[in-house]
Amino acid sequence: MKIIAEYPNPPQICRVIVQDGILQQIGRIVKRLKPSQVYVLTNTTLRKLYYGKLQESLSQAGFRVHPLLVIPDGERFKSLDSLRYCYDRLINYKADRESLLLTLGGGVITDLGGAVAATYMRGIKLVHVPTTLVAQVDASVGGKNGINHTRAKNIIGSFYHAQMILVDPQVLETLSQRHYLNGLVEVIKIGLVSNPGLFSFIQNNIDPLLQRQKKTLLKLIVSSIRQKLEITTTDPQEQGLRKILNFGHTFGHALETKSNYTKLSHGETVSLGMLVALKLSVDLKLANVKLLRMVQSLLQVAGLPTQIKRVDIRQIWEIMYMDKKAGYGRINFVLLEELGKPILRAVNFQDFKRAIEIIS
Repeated sequence: MKIIAEYPNPPQICRVIVQDGILQQIGRIVKRLKPSQVYVLTNTTLRKLYYGKLQESLSQAGFRVHPLLVIPDGERFKSLDSLRYCYDRLINYKADRESLLLTLGGGVITDLGGAVAATYMRGIKLVHVPTTLVAQVDASVGGKNGINHTRAKNIIGSFYHAQMILVDPQVLETLSQRHYLNGLVEVIKIGLVSNPGLFSFIQNNIDPLLQRQKKTLLKLIVSSIRQKLEITTTDPQEQGLRKILNFGHTFGHALETKSNYTKLSHGETVSLGMLVALKLSVDLKLANVKLLRMVQSLLQVAGLPTQIKRVDIRQIWEIMYMDKKAGYGRINFVLLEELGKPILRAVNFQDFKRAIEIIS
């Protein structure tokens, strides 16, 4: 399955290919971009699992295989220290402006790699090979990149599109169920804010999706990528429409930051964040409580968290105030009126405090 996305201002084409076994064909595919050199950024886990196949493919295509750029596995390594490490390695290897950075990994790797490629020599070629569901359907798609600060998630970054995104569903076979669910949450989110049909597909196929049935999962991946590309090509710089993709993330990112990216996964915090946003939607008389209960039920069936033991409400509020556009004591949340009808609404602390009860 091939998808071509055209981005305006500046004009750029991103080619997305979804295909089983594409990992072993990557050398031949990226050769079309005519890079002077290829550098691979991955983590310690993916290096053991998949780098051998990738290295063989690159060698067969005639590329000299440079030493890897490898960071430890985990969200807390999406940091300024890791960014500096990547710059140091590229400088040591004499990477030039025609070089290609190829990311092999999940959202941490694609986010970090995008930031490196966007800024090293003011921009080098970039190809993503996402290996988690969240990276395949969300993190690698749309050009956002970023790294975390100790006080806020993804606060440092830019928009920089990969020339190619090469998605191999086969690599999901080694993904833990917890990390698989991180990606499913993102597709649920996309369905809620922009595609009721996609949301219904998940509802009606939740069992085969949890079992990773190939045909069902492939349809989910392709549908989600198409939907996100439709949004991001319309609003590449997040000036309007694209903001709806922050649904559940305002609270979720703050909860991740509070836990120092160690206790809860990204998908788990977004699951909780979507419920908080839906409770706000109900409390502000924007949505019917049936919508909240329907989403809550789906998340529970999927095995995602719908409650948390303890939340420092005031501290979470302060982190959110830093992470998102805010002013006059209010924070902007993406809320829902109904399936596929999001709305941006400024929320005060008392409204937020009341909404937190849904997950307490």
